Formats: sequence, C-alpha cells, structure tokens
Amino acid sequence: MNACEPEKCRGFEMTPYIDEVDGSKANAYDSQCRFQLYRQAIAPTVGFRGQLHAEVLLCLVDESGRTLRAKEFMPSVQRSGWSTYVDQLVVTAVTNMLSHDTQAGYASVYSVNLSGSSICDPRFESFLHRQLAKSTSPERLCFEITESECISDIAIASRFVTRMKSSGCRFALDDFGSGFCSMAYLKHLPVDAVKIDGQFIKDYSSNRLDREIVESILRLSSIKGIETIAEGVESASIHDDVRRLGIDYCQGYFVDRPGFWVELPSGREFARVLATMIGGPNGRHRVRSPR
Repeated sequence: MNACEPEKCRGFEMTPYIDEVDGSKANAYDSQCRFQLYRQAIAPTVGFRGQLHAEVLLCLVDESGRTLRAKEFMPSVQRSGWSTYVDQLVVTAVTNMLSHDTQAGYASVYSVNLSGSSICDPRFESFLHRQLAKSTSPERLCFEITESECISDIAIASRFVTRMKSSGCRFALDDFGSGFCSMAYLKHLPVDAVKIDGQFIKDYSSNRLDREIVESILRLSSIKGIETIAEGVESASIHDDVRRLGIDYCQGYFVDRPGFWVELPSGREFARVLATMIGGPNGRHRVRSPR
C-alpha cells in the first residue's frame, strides 16, 4: 500500500465518487448525526484595503448533539479513504449556497479546504468542473490546500490548480510552514495566497525563530506576487504585529469567531458511521465550538 493510500472504511458501502449529491436519500435516513458548515471571517489587516473573505469550517454533530471540529474527525476520514466524498459534500453545499447569495452579504470570497487525495484524483476534477460550470460566480471560491496533507504527485496537483484557476476560482496554501513540504508546494503550485500557520504568528514578537520564519515567508510571497494571510490572530497585540508586517489578511478569534452557516442535507449515513468510528455517543469528545 502506498504511504498516501488510506484504508477502506468499514461498515459503510457507498462510492465516494458521485456525479450529484442526492439530499433526498440522506434526509430519509433516520439518524441524528449530521454535518454542519460554520464560517469564519478573514478580514483585511488594514481597514477596508481588501474584500472580506470567509473560511468554511466543517463540523460533525453526533447522536448526543455534541459538535466535533474537523481536526477531531478528519484523521478518521483520511485513514478510511473518504476524504474525497467529504470534499464533494462540502463543495456541493457551498456552491448551492452561493448560488442564492448573489449580494455577497457576509463575504465576497469563501475558502473551502480540499484534501490531497482529491487534488490528485481526475474524477474529483471532473466533478469540480461540473460544479463550477453550474456556478454563477466561481470567482467567489478559493480552495485551500492544507500544507500538511499528503499530495502524492506534485506535478499532477500543479496541473489541477492551473486548470481549475482557468474556471475563475482561486487557491491558497493553508497552515503554511506546518508540514515537511512547504517550500516545494510554494515553488511548484500556482497558488494565489499563503496562510501562515498560527504557531508562527502567535509568538512572533517574543520568539526570534518565529520572526525569521514569518519574514522569510513574506519575502518569498512577495517574489511570487501572492497575498498573505495570518492565522491564529487571537489578540490586539498579535493583530498589531501582523499589521506592522504588512500581511494582507488576518484570521482568528480577535477578528471573528466561527458562526453556524448551514446544515448539510446529505451525508447523514456516513456521519453516523463516522461518529461511531471516533467514539459514538459515549465517546471521549467534549462539546466545543468549532475553530
């Protein structure tokens, strides 16, 4: 088995490659488990220099009503080989929502995370092309490539990003600096922005190594001509550091807390199986706001 090839999910029989997400079947399934989407603002660092963006955050509600953040259940999704299916659910829900939000009331651009397996899968690319073709405003979508995700073939991923950008959407590198392939991804992927991981932002003023890392990312981003986004902006002092550095956008609790957006009509059966896999109603997870 390839290091990037996950195991198959036990107890759930459904192809993860679907042409259309059928909400009617999911609604008929008798389960309280469900996926929800939250959103968190990504704001211009200085005044109204840029447009307000938002990141879409996936949460899982189990049968006891507890809300689990993505980092609590996505490792199980990835190990089970269902990342692409989850990506399809989220992309479908977001594009449907944006088709009714023509005034961009909350944000002008929505960022959606994609897994490494989806980026390298031609079937997912075909699916995404169809979704963007139906969208009236693909320029309102930015797809985030999580830097710590395993991308099996960087050349395939680069071509994927290039082709998708021709449809009008944008791409960003998420959690930049947190993985082992940061510089290779920045060099080879034609992204529009980098999101600097919050671990380097929060201690910028007190840690010399963090300062060097952040400033090197900013220099490289300037050379590539791409935007920068600071993650983990949790206080006024951190926001001041980010503003002085000239970082374009910031995201974190100081800027905005995640708020509920929409409940996914599809994927309830998988949500039930997933909740059981990670502990079920009597598991170890506590109720926490998504972040």
